[in-house]
Amino acid sequence: MNLLRKFPISKRLWLIPVVAILMLFILGMLMIQQVRSDLYKGKQEMTRHVVETAAGIFDHYRQLETSGTMYTAEAQQAAIKQIRALRYDGQDYFWINDLGPVMIMHPMQPKLEGQNLSQVMDPTGKALFYEMVAVARRDGAGAVDYMWASPGEADPVPKISYVQLFQPWGWIIGSGIYVDDVEAEFKNYLVSFSIIGLFIAVTIALLLGVLAALYRDQWPDQVIRIFSIACLAPPSFWLALL
Repeated sequence: MNLLRKFPISKRLWLIPVVAILMLFILGMLMIQQVRSDLYKGKQEMTRHVVETAAGIFDHYRQLETSGTMYTAEAQQAAIKQIRALRYDGQDYFWINDLGPVMIMHPMQPKLEGQNLSQVMDPTGKALFYEMVAVARRDGAGAVDYMWASPGEADPVPKISYVQLFQPWGWIIGSGIYVDDVEAEFKNYLVSFSIIGLFIAVTIALLLGVLAALYRDQWPDQVIRIFSIACLAPPSFWLALL
């Protein structure tokens, strides 16, 4: 502080907007990280809900099967047809595999249908379908992270899926979110926050300039009073800096 005393009060007053902007920056970074975390949690929760809803189709056709209205094969094929056509959030889809694991239905890669998935691994070496089976057997449902190509793309990207076991048929239904999609949405939030932060910083600088012009002799007191109100900090806080 002794070093700062060497500078005139008019110069030291610039510490006030600098500190205010720094405080806003730190608060903004904390908010941004919270937004990112909430965004992922929200997407994963949404995926869980849509999988649980789609699994209700199994329950419907299982009831028709047990009531004798439909044979097992008929009920299963009807369920497959209905789930194959389901989409949400544009092109997000569902797939079905059994506990083998064998692919029962995959709307984006039908060539996998009927194939044993035990040798299918992502670029990191994870046997993803074995992992899904393990989660389904152990917990009945849960999340699995791995790498998989987005629809229309060739290169695998990180993905987090939610899978749920339908015990009567030994089938697993799943759907997932692509991490790069979530990150793209987060970047949009980041741009918005940055624009707002820049606007606030510029406003503070302009405010200080206006105060300097209006209160040439008593503007230190005016600056301290205004920033105390705007930043919810007592005048003694700003005076300590000066």
